Amino acid sequence: RDRLDRELDHSVEEAVQLRSQLDDQSHELQWTQDELATSIHSLDRVTTALRNAEAELDRERGTPGGSAPPAPTPSVPAPAASGSTSTSVTRLSEELRQARRDLASLQAARDVSTGRIIQLEGDVRRLREEVSQLNQNQATSATENSDLRT
Repeated sequence: RDRLDRELDHSVEEAVQLRSQLDDQSHELQWTQDELATSIHSLDRVTTALRNAEAELDRERGTPGGSAPPAPTPSVPAPAASGSTSTSVTRLSEELRQARRDLASLQAARDVSTGRIIQLEGDVRRLREEVSQLNQNQATSATENSDLRT
């Protein structure tokens, strides 16, 4: 009976620790999702600015169309010289590439966190089943001990 009590106590402690880990992972996943949403917003903003800069560059060169139609924005500052638009497009292209890398990194972190949460939930479920089995074994042992005493 003491062995069953120790096993039950150990399983309960393990379940509490796993629940704590699950809560931590859930918070981390929420943070990652918030960061992902922020990165997506930034990516959209940089993409819009890049399209506008490309359209401005095309207008300066006198060529119709660009790689994408200009997105509607309140205002796009006029470049001081034709070289500055090209520099702006290059800078915005790099920002866009960096934003995409950041986004991919955050998506990977989200996927890892989600996988860890699924694993922890499985561990918690397994421990609950184990605790339930230990409780049944303890009840059976108590009944058997009671029967032996009478």
